[in-house]
Amino acid sequence: GRWSAADLVLLDELAGLIERPAGYGHIVVDEAQDLSPMQCRAIARRSPFGSLTVLGDLAQGTTPWAARDWPGFLAHLGKPDAVTTALTTGLRVPGAVAELANRLLEHLDADVPPARSLRRDGEVRTEAVRDTAAATVAAVDAALE
Repeated sequence: GRWSAADLVLLDELAGLIERPAGYGHIVVDEAQDLSPMQCRAIARRSPFGSLTVLGDLAQGTTPWAARDWPGFLAHLGKPDAVTTALTTGLRVPGAVAELANRLLEHLDADVPPARSLRRDGEVRTEAVRDTAAATVAAVDAALE
């Protein structure tokens, strides 16, 4: 069989115990919320004395092991006392979408502060449907027209 991504991280752990890979002065990680604890360990081995910039949105985790809070995640990186700063102001998301997302925060299993958008555009409409997939296709088709 072929090696999976999970297998490669375990092999990296073994190599780190035997060889001690070279480190970096600074590492930038984006979409960090989806890293597994073992992937975090692989990054931490490469930054034993260096610094990290870790970016991610806990509300956008897509894996079963997605981070739910930053302190627990940073402990896997070997930086449990790192300073965190929530980036809560955006420009890409329309204001109406940010307001809707903020109303959903209490239903998430993640520690995410409310966000605000610098944009005041956008419109959110909701409607009850029986077939979510068919309604989604119809909405996308209508938007493309």
